[in-house]
Amino acid sequence: MATFNTPASAIEVRLALEEDSRWIFSWRNDPVTREMSHTHNPISWEDHRVWFDEALNNPARCLLMCSNAQRRVAVTRFDLLTHEALVSINLDPDLRGQGLGKVSLEAAIAYFNALHVKSYDLLAEIKRHNLPSRRVFEACEFILEREDQATAYYRRLTRDRADRTGF
Repeated sequence: MATFNTPASAIEVRLALEEDSRWIFSWRNDPVTREMSHTHNPISWEDHRVWFDEALNNPARCLLMCSNAQRRVAVTRFDLLTHEALVSINLDPDLRGQGLGKVSLEAAIAYFNALHVKSYDLLAEIKRHNLPSRRVFEACEFILEREDQATAYYRRLTRDRADRTGF
């Protein structure tokens, strides 16, 4: 487990564990979360269990749990592609609007980068109307690349690439 001190709070980040499954399941089935997700339907416990077990055992996926001193705050997922990683975050619905999305995402990115020798550009695909999530990613140095009717596509360059390109 690693602790990253941030201005708003101390966030601890660790690899997700079996004991996190119920929390993630509950957050995923929150009505607002479902509305902002690419899949809107509620997820059954059995479908979640299958997905969660596969996620924990998939070497191309990094599932991280972010917590503060009081509780679990968010789960972040990094799906590893060839030179990129697709990032998503799901915040505990009870903690929305408290600035914990940004600090959790920053801490998760720092943890992810510490785990991987290889540098990955980070990608995010966010519903166009999900303005709180878009603001979180933009505050974490993600740049809007393009939009289609439903989705905004963001990229955050690795530090070495950002230095070379002047971003």
